[in-house]
Amino acid sequence: MPASIRYPDSLRKQAIALHLQGKGYKTIGHTLGLTRDTVRNWIASYRATGRSESVQTTGQIRNGPSFQRREERFAAAREEYETSSASLLSIAQKHGLTYNNLRNHLRQYHPESALLHTYAKQSAKMQAALDEQMAALQQRGDEYLQQMRAELAGQMERLRQPGQSD
Repeated sequence: MPASIRYPDSLRKQAIALHLQGKGYKTIGHTLGLTRDTVRNWIASYRATGRSESVQTTGQIRNGPSFQRREERFAAAREEYETSSASLLSIAQKHGLTYNNLRNHLRQYHPESALLHTYAKQSAKMQAALDEQMAALQQRGDEYLQQMRAELAGQMERLRQPGQSD
C-alpha cells in the first residue's frame, strides 16, 4: 500500500466547492490534478463529518453524525433480533441495513445475539403451541358447558311438569 500523500486543506476545500457546484469526481480530479478516488474519499468524509479539513487521526470520521445514526440502527436491529423471531433479512431491511453488514456486525461484536435469537424463536413457537392448546381447551370447555346447560334445562323442565315422578 502506498504511503499517504498529505494535501493542503485549501486543495480539499477547492474540491468540495467544485463538488457543491455539481461537478463530478472525475472532472474535479482532472481539474485539480487528483485521482477520482481521492476526490470521492474527500467528499465522503465531508458528507460524514461536515468538515472540509483533513481528518488527521484514523477513525475520527467514525464520530460523525452519519456514523452515529448507523450505530443507532445497528443497536435497534440487534435489540429486535435478540427479542423476536423475525428473520435477520427482514430486520436488516426494516432498519436500513444490508443483510451482510448486520450479520457480520452481530458476529463480530455481539456473538451472543444468535443464541438470544434462537431462544426468542423457541419461545415464540412454544407460545403459539400454548395458544393453540388453550384455544382447544376453551372450545372443549364451551362444548361441555353447553351440554351441561342443556341437561340442566331438561331436568328443570321435568321438575316443572306436574304429575311427573322419578
